[in-house]
Amino acid sequence: MRCERIDATVVSRPKTSVEEEIAHLRGLDLKGLRARWHSVFQRPAPADLPRHLLFAIIAYRIQADRLGDLDHETMQVLDRTDSKETAAAMSAQKQTRPSGIRR
Repeated sequence: MRCERIDATVVSRPKTSVEEEIAHLRGLDLKGLRARWHSVFQRPAPADLPRHLLFAIIAYRIQADRLGDLDHETMQVLDRTDSKETAAAMSAQKQTRPSGIRR
């Protein structure tokens, strides 16, 4: 629980849920999302990033901070994935690999 002091009285408030934070983000305009970006990442948002990407990246970071980010193995797979490889090619590769066998 978060506590805050109001007129020398400590008031306990439950932590805002991830869903509530994301709902709040949805209502922010571009300027508000840029301000939220700055508070989350401690630096200004990239000037050319559109609103929908600002929202998605901030929402992801909030969820990852609260619920946990991707595991190490998943991060390695994503790092190895060629950015030019299409989703269809990745899907075909996955389907041809016998289940239960890891690389």
